[in-house]
Amino acid sequence: GSAICNRRNLWVARNDLQGAMQDQERFMHLGRELGMVGWEYFAEHNMGELLYQAGSVEAATPHIARAIELERHHPEMAPRPWGLLLQARSLAYTGREQQASALLGDIRGTLKQSGAEFTPSEEVIFCAVELLTRDASAQEWDALLARSSEFSVEQEPLEVLELRGLAWLRRGEHAEAEHILEEALRRAETMPNLMRDRLRRSLERARLHPAA
Repeated sequence: GSAICNRRNLWVARNDLQGAMQDQERFMHLGRELGMVGWEYFAEHNMGELLYQAGSVEAATPHIARAIELERHHPEMAPRPWGLLLQARSLAYTGREQQASALLGDIRGTLKQSGAEFTPSEEVIFCAVELLTRDASAQEWDALLARSSEFSVEQEPLEVLELRGLAWLRRGEHAEAEHILEEALRRAETMPNLMRDRLRRSLERARLHPAA
């Protein structure tokens, strides 16, 4: 089961979302057969994240909801609220900043109650969502991008860049948004990821409103 779960990285490197999803579903069913609820939790979270990274937010939603349900009922499986953070990422990406901001408050409360702390890479993602939910300064984003360069793992650097681009886009700064989304797409050509099509769509939205 663990080998099947970890094969996700191979499918991501091959840009094969279907292969990754099939393995996670098999991993989840093995967990159910063995009575290992932790496997179901990680499979649901992974499926939600894979679909979110591919830009299929609607398809990701039930997996994220199930992961949150499991981590609330079985906190011993999730020392940090990964499902809640994934939902906040999804809300921020789709423009529901107020809901994402409220969820960040729940995440802070959960961490305080448990005494846990996010890893540096998780903290970068949390902060990216937080900056997107308010009118953050360019200096704050620059500092976060520097931290992302040091700590972000797997596809996270692309996500942080895209969220920065979306922040500019939602403020009407289309030229700046286009520039950083182009940078994200360039980086996507050099690393394993499922985000290329999603990044292209974000870039296309920025290009619909060229600078005057």
